Amino acid sequence: MSKVTTTILSQPLCTALQIALYRLLKSWKIKPVAVTGHSSGEIAAAYATGALSFEDALTISYFRGYFANTLKIDAPELDGAMLAVGLSEQETISHIAAVPLYLGKIMVACLNSDSSVTVSGDKVAIANLQERLESTNISVRRLRVDIAYHSYHMERIADLYLASLREVRPRNSDSDIVFWSSVVGDQILGENLDATYVSCHFFTLRCY
Repeated sequence: MSKVTTTILSQPLCTALQIALYRLLKSWKIKPVAVTGHSSGEIAAAYATGALSFEDALTISYFRGYFANTLKIDAPELDGAMLAVGLSEQETISHIAAVPLYLGKIMVACLNSDSSVTVSGDKVAIANLQERLESTNISVRRLRVDIAYHSYHMERIADLYLASLREVRPRNSDSDIVFWSSVVGDQILGENLDATYVSCHFFTLRCY
């Protein structure tokens, strides 16, 4: 059975593959004028601009997977899940409000578009929401993860993750590739992609 989807492996593997694709395109003289990313996809995007070195990018990605894995071990009571929903944020929130509070806490974690969001939180509550949405023929898809990224679960390991990134040194580069943050919805200079931005926006807070 493949372990490629396990948290501790999938995180650095995804970043390594994204960087490899960027390098391949670069070797063909294909270069972007702007980059952006979704959640951990911002790591490779930042690398493409020269804001992060290869070592820093893999460090960020490795510890993202490492601490998410420790969460499963040290806090087994936090049984998380994520669900893609084909609705707007406000429509999804109205359906979340119908889920009984005793089943757990869930929230809109990512705004993918005006009609698509990702919900994250406690697995039992997520399952209840999925059943409710499917009964009304609303498009839903359970993500193949066992960690509730961009939810309150991440608060348990946020400080540890931040501390692990103390050697990461973002920088402004001579590259003319612009980095667009999917969190703040604007351009960000490389020097601002520090450990605080990484730990908050690549991992804990919801992304847009």
